[in-house]
Amino acid sequence: MDSQNIPERKIYSMKDPQASGCRWQILNLLYHRTGLSRVDLARLLGVSKSTISMHVDALMDMGLCKKAGEENSNGQSGQGRKPTLLSFCADYRYLLLLDFGQVQPRLAITNLLGCVLGQKCLTFEEENSQEALVEALLEATQDLLRTTAISPDQLVLL
Repeated sequence: MDSQNIPERKIYSMKDPQASGCRWQILNLLYHRTGLSRVDLARLLGVSKSTISMHVDALMDMGLCKKAGEENSNGQSGQGRKPTLLSFCADYRYLLLLDFGQVQPRLAITNLLGCVLGQKCLTFEEENSQEALVEALLEATQDLLRTTAISPDQLVLL
């Protein structure tokens, strides 16, 4: 394939100072309120619909939000296109949580909304070495990844 025929890939960033504030506000609204349209977001944030569309398109390309259906007409005349509803994509990344409780260490994997997808308690004797603990944690993590079918590159560690 000729290098001139390769389509240019869009690269988006949440670190872009020109865009990040609005994108974070959009994500915050979608995280707390499901089923908002672009029109709703523009009204709530006090920005133009075209600005919202640009940022929503970037967030969708990044995988952070997705289409959640269409709004019901609620008795309107039915003219025009129904607004597309948006939602936060809770499965964009997953959290690997480690709790060293008083009884025993515990691992859990959650989505970005905090829904537990899998968890595992470790049986570990206090007299075991730190290396043994690390090995047990790695093994438990791999087991959780297998049972939840989540790829390690989708994890965010806490």
